Amino acid sequence: MNSPAWRLRPEPLNDAAEAAGIGLVWGDAEVGLRHRVGGDCPLSDSDRPVCSSCRERMAFYGQLDTMNDDIVIADAGLLAVFICHGCGEAAAVVVSP
Repeated sequence: MNSPAWRLRPEPLNDAAEAAGIGLVWGDAEVGLRHRVGGDCPLSDSDRPVCSSCRERMAFYGQLDTMNDDIVIADAGLLAVFICHGCGEAAAVVVSP
């Protein structure tokens, strides 16, 4: 079961982050705003990582988005974060568009 989706809103913490901006000059307007905790996993169940301790599929925890043209994950992809609630192990997977 997926947890409810919570949008995470990027907020610059310094002048350099403010100057870098969010979003792509050449991509979808949504890129840079897809950060979230919970909701639907961007991978199929069979592609979710397996916990090295208990060998169970890990639960989707959230995702981090490509930020801008200089901070790009796999050609405007996402970094999906997973956790094993039983063992406390975590993993991350790059998800290409």
